[in-house]
Amino acid sequence: MQEQMLNGLNKKGFTMVELMVAMAMSMVVLVAVYLTFRTQLYSFQLAEQTAPVQQNVRVAKMFLERDIRMAGANMDGVAYPSSISGDNELLYPLTNVTNNPAGDAGSDKLTIVYIDYYAGACGAAPDPGAGDISCDDLPALTSAGTMPAESATAEVVEEIGNAPYDKWDGSCWCNGDEFGVPPKTPYKAIIISPDGTRSDIVFIKQVTDNGGGSLDNLGCGAYNGFVNKVINNYPAGSTISFFSENSYVEVAYDLVNGNLRRNGATIAENIEDLQFAFGLDTNDDGSVNSWVTSANLTDPEKLQVRMVRINILGRSSKEIFGTNTSNRPAIEDHTASATTDRYKRRQLELTIKVRNLGI
Repeated sequence: MQEQMLNGLNKKGFTMVELMVAMAMSMVVLVAVYLTFRTQLYSFQLAEQTAPVQQNVRVAKMFLERDIRMAGANMDGVAYPSSISGDNELLYPLTNVTNNPAGDAGSDKLTIVYIDYYAGACGAAPDPGAGDISCDDLPALTSAGTMPAESATAEVVEEIGNAPYDKWDGSCWCNGDEFGVPPKTPYKAIIISPDGTRSDIVFIKQVTDNGGGSLDNLGCGAYNGFVNKVINNYPAGSTISFFSENSYVEVAYDLVNGNLRRNGATIAENIEDLQFAFGLDTNDDGSVNSWVTSANLTDPEKLQVRMVRINILGRSSKEIFGTNTSNRPAIEDHTASATTDRYKRRQLELTIKVRNLGI
C-alpha cells in the first residue's frame, strides 16, 4: 500500500535530472533572447550614430561644392576691402591655409571669393515721391574704347543727358545709403571686359555730360584709401554697372572643435578632418598637370587652379562599443592617427571643376 502511494506521488513530480534539463533549456532560450537583444541594440546604436554622420558629411559637401563652383564668378584680379582681412588687397578666387594654425590640428582652411549680382539688391529708395531712386535702377553703360595712358576716364556710348542714363548724373540710394558724384559718396562701379575675363571695381568721382554729338565720360579715382583702379584701358564694349557691397561674396571654411564653419557659423558638426588639394594648369593648355596637396598656393598658382579636391571626414558623436576599432585615416598630407577607437567614420572625396577659372 505504501509503495503504491509513493509511486503515485512520483508520477506527479519532477526528477532532478528533468529540472536540470529544463533549466538548461531555459538558459539557452534566455541567452538567445539576450544575444538577439544585444545585436538589435548595437544595430540601433550604429544606425542612430551613422545616419547623422552621413547627413553632416552631405551638408558639408553641399555648401563647399556650391561655393567652390562659384569661385571667381564675375571677377578677375579685383582689388577690394576684404570683409575678413579688412585690407585693400588683390583678391583671388581661392586662397588656402594648409594645416590651419587657428583650426583643428592638421585641418585646412579655404577662402572663396566671387561676385553675385543677384545678391546685391539695393532695395527701394526711401522717398520715391521726392525723386529718390534705387541704385538698382541705374542702367549699365558701355565703354566706347580705350583712352590715353595718363587718363583716368572712360568715354561711354550712351548719352548721359538723356533718360534713363541721366540717372548716373544724379544720386541714388542703396541699402539706406545715398551715393552720387561729390560732394556725395562716389559711386562704386564694376567694369567688365566684353569677354568677361577681366574686371575691376572703381570709384566714379565725376560724370560729364558733353552734350549731343560728343561722347560723355566717367572719371574714376582713389577714394578712402582704396587703390586707384583706372578704367581708361578697357576696350570698347566693356560694361560699367553700379556695384553694391552686398554683391561681393567672401566665404571662409575652416574646422574648429569638430565643427565645420562657414564664416564662423557652424554648418556641420562632428567633422573630424577637412583637407583640400588643388589641380593646376601650369602651361595653360586646358588640362590639369600638377596638384598642390601640402602647401599654401602662391599668387601665380591661385590663378592656375582648375580643379579642387575636397575631403570631408565625419565621425559619430560618441564611441559605439561592440563594433570594430579603427583610427582616423590618412587624407592628403594629413597623416593617420596612431591611436584607435570605436568611433564610426564616413569619408567623402569629391573633385570639383572650378568653372569660372581658365575661361
